[in-house]
Amino acid sequence: MKSIIINLENANYISEFKLELHFSDGTNRIVDFEPFLKSRQNPMITKYLELTEFKKFKLDGGNIVWGENWDMIFHLEDLYFNNLDRSIGYNESLSQSINL
Repeated sequence: MKSIIINLENANYISEFKLELHFSDGTNRIVDFEPFLKSRQNPMITKYLELTEFKKFKLDGGNIVWGENWDMIFHLEDLYFNNLDRSIGYNESLSQSINL
């Protein structure tokens, strides 16, 4: 079986806490981060409930991150499948691609 490597190529702010994510296989996902942000008690994460802070995301090393020290980051697989339920959102060991 041949594996496909998928990377995050671009991210655009849509509205509220929603971003449109563009992956290297042509898949686009609109991910709503608000439920994730509201369900966490960690101050490193809850500060991103302020839209001005949330909008400061960037792509760095193939990941979408918030903060100079990567305060908030997600597994690419969770973003690809739009499933942030299992993510803790920070201080994780992350790969920069998905193998399908």
